[in-house]
Amino acid sequence: MIPYFALRIDVETATGLMLGLPSMLRILASRGVRATVMMPMGPDRSGLALARIIGKPHRLRQMLRLRPAGASIVSAFMAGIAVPVRSMAAAARVARPMVFGHELALHGHDHWLWIHRCRAWPLERVDLEVRRGQAAFAAALGERAKAFAAPGWIVTPETLAAVDKAGFLYASDCRGSTPFLPDGMHTPQLPVTLPTAEETVRAGQSLKILTNRVAREVTCREYSCYCAHAEVEGLRFPDLLSRLLDIVQAVARVGTLSDAMALQASLPVCPVVQIPLAGRFDTVASQGVA
Repeated sequence: MIPYFALRIDVETATGLMLGLPSMLRILASRGVRATVMMPMGPDRSGLALARIIGKPHRLRQMLRLRPAGASIVSAFMAGIAVPVRSMAAAARVARPMVFGHELALHGHDHWLWIHRCRAWPLERVDLEVRRGQAAFAAALGERAKAFAAPGWIVTPETLAAVDKAGFLYASDCRGSTPFLPDGMHTPQLPVTLPTAEETVRAGQSLKILTNRVAREVTCREYSCYCAHAEVEGLRFPDLLSRLLDIVQAVARVGTLSDAMALQASLPVCPVVQIPLAGRFDTVASQGVA
């Protein structure tokens, strides 16, 4: 079987959506590639996340390795501090013609709130957050989201249950190696299998290490998934996506997560576990051993 490489693009800020994503979509259009674009729908409060980092020297050093290049990427992380809080749903409504033809999915409602608070939420609170995101997604884009991805790969039993209850075609809440079904759930998980560019740089590694790993993995796995970010590949490293696609398109089929889902004959049942990951500030959800 020809390897399948699922391309997921996460958008976390209004600046990333309006300035970073367009350049990435132009690259995809030139290559005839469709991607899954994950978008939150609540307020863009990314400046609050930056404020939490500033007082923690280790995290600040990791963040500064991204070496912000220009006012556009700086403003991407200043919402709620230097610029007003912006509505991601409003930005998505404006950007709707730009993303036509790609798979659109829900990346939570309030991205910042999910990352920093969801571990304490009961099921009812998670359920409310998912329903708010779905309602805003439908109002902005004219359709219900068919899939969901937890911000920051931060997952609890309550978030898994709420996403399962919402009836999505699939979720991409976890890191892992193969599509799987979480123990006790009905919603398949299509995990991200590769490190992200921001994790690579925060961990003090060069992007060459990332491209080499992509080259190795895509040739030895039937399924791989890479998660790009509009604020990173779109603004900070604008040539990285082309470099990755040069590698991948030579040996694999590249497309959306839903197309990857359609290729799965059966899914192993696996637990969801929490793991530390180089370059990330918090532990993340990961596919456990079946």
